Amino acid sequence: MYCTLGDITSTITLDDVLQLTDDNDTGLVDTAKVDEAIAKADGLISAFIGGVTLDTVPELIRQISVELSIYHLYKRRFAANMPESIERGYTHAMDLLKQIQSGKLSIGVEATEQTAPDRHYKTNKTSSDRMFSRSRLGGY
Repeated sequence: MYCTLGDITSTITLDDVLQLTDDNDTGLVDTAKVDEAIAKADGLISAFIGGVTLDTVPELIRQISVELSIYHLYKRRFAANMPESIERGYTHAMDLLKQIQSGKLSIGVEATEQTAPDRHYKTNKTSSDRMFSRSRLGGY
């Protein structure tokens, strides 16, 4: 996870998180809904920085995760009438991700790239192993 509930409540109040997640009026923050919003945000971030393993979460990535997580929490309640400040935060986070992806913005840490799997097929067959030659299949 690139951010936590504590990171989110440093941007919006715990009462706001409660109102956005407490569907059953229990008076408690539904951490499963918070985790789901964080997972959506982190999945999007990982897609933009794909193939890169981060040993530690850079501050910029944490901030982007917070903004996107807040957006997903608000989207549960206000999909048709999203607050303008939340929409601006989402747009800004997406712009930052695009800049990171294009290499115009650094995330501030050295990332280790994962090696891509070998995409070559290996076989133990030769042309002499062929059962159906062109001449044998010619009548079909």
